[in-house]
Amino acid sequence: DDDDDDDDDSDAESVALLADDNPVEVAASSNNRSSEELPRNQQLAFMTEEEQIAMAIDLSCGTSEPSRNDQFARVGAQLFEAASRQVGNREHCSIDVGIGLQPPNTSNWDSWKRKGSCFQVVTYNLWFGCRGDGFPHPEARMSKVADLLLNRHSTQNPLWFAGFQEVVPSLSTVLFPKLQKAGYRIIQETGVPYGVALAIRQAGANDDCACPQIVEANFQPYRQSPLGRGFMYAHCRIPSPGECDEECIVATTHLESFCSKQYDGSKFRGPQILELQQFFFRRMQQHPNIKTAIIMGDLNWDDERLKNSPDPKLLELLSEATGGGAPNGQWKDAFLETNSDRNNKGYSYDTKLNPMFSGSLRRRLDRVLVFRPEDSDIILRQHMIGKDPLPGLTFDKPNTFNGTTREMPVAASDHFGLVTHLSTQAG
Repeated sequence: DDDDDDDDDSDAESVALLADDNPVEVAASSNNRSSEELPRNQQLAFMTEEEQIAMAIDLSCGTSEPSRNDQFARVGAQLFEAASRQVGNREHCSIDVGIGLQPPNTSNWDSWKRKGSCFQVVTYNLWFGCRGDGFPHPEARMSKVADLLLNRHSTQNPLWFAGFQEVVPSLSTVLFPKLQKAGYRIIQETGVPYGVALAIRQAGANDDCACPQIVEANFQPYRQSPLGRGFMYAHCRIPSPGECDEECIVATTHLESFCSKQYDGSKFRGPQILELQQFFFRRMQQHPNIKTAIIMGDLNWDDERLKNSPDPKLLELLSEATGGGAPNGQWKDAFLETNSDRNNKGYSYDTKLNPMFSGSLRRRLDRVLVFRPEDSDIILRQHMIGKDPLPGLTFDKPNTFNGTTREMPVAASDHFGLVTHLSTQAG
């Protein structure tokens, strides 16, 4: 029954996805008509910011299947991010790249390279919570995420890069200090209430593994995004087996979110991923030592339904849009390259398996894409983390459509984390 979510008329599933994960801004245009004369959903344009936030917080917790004709609920569930973005203006934000942290020690690069070691990257949507403040149990959830990540790290197979989406203050203030204490530099926007971030291994208290050297890091907003989405990237120098050390560029992103059949976000996701690809290709032309490019994050990409997928095949889209001047190479999807289990569909958002849910929506929204020169494969394997409930923790999950609550277990997030193992020796 892996494909029982592939019927293209399941509006209720779209709303369930919205309610727990993907708020979408709706642009409501006002005119000279009074609010009483407008259709019910257009009355949202006349709400105050406080009323919009209250509406969004309430509806973003909804978990049941509302009436398919309840357009007001479908629109209202999208307002949290639109309202919260009014609090933080990106034009007045800066990028925190961990100024003051000691640069990585490269004295052990040569010995580490001779061992032919590999490294890991992780992408994790942290789930901003059904109230927008990390609820439920933000501290316990982020402590679990920190444990999951730090337990992955080893000297011979270090966790070099971690990308996060749905970063809100109540989560970052718990997770990031734990990672910093373990030797990670956090790259994030300051003053933004909802965004993305990178953690890059720089030093360890009790190990001597080689770490990337950060050349540059920054946030780049997409030209077209009603949600204000963009990508956080880092250009790094990394140890490699050859005489000259290579460079890589890594980005984490959260592409435009789903809403409904009328607004599924695909209009913006395509241009966004192509804009990111072109940014990478320009950097690779400017810096020939960049041999590896990695895109990881919640791409919200939906191209694997049996019928009526809203998005085109991702790798085909990227390949067809390379154009002149593109570097020699190709994108590979880490899951598609390494999965040999026909029954494993790679669903990173899975309301059947995630203990916080009891639904049927299953999608491979989170992905890791790796660009390398032709005949130069570095992808080893990929697996998921964060599938188990947190022991002893539950929460009363509200059902705003019938006014009831249901006690549910708590997991680290509504998404599973993706761990991808990459080799420093292309083959």
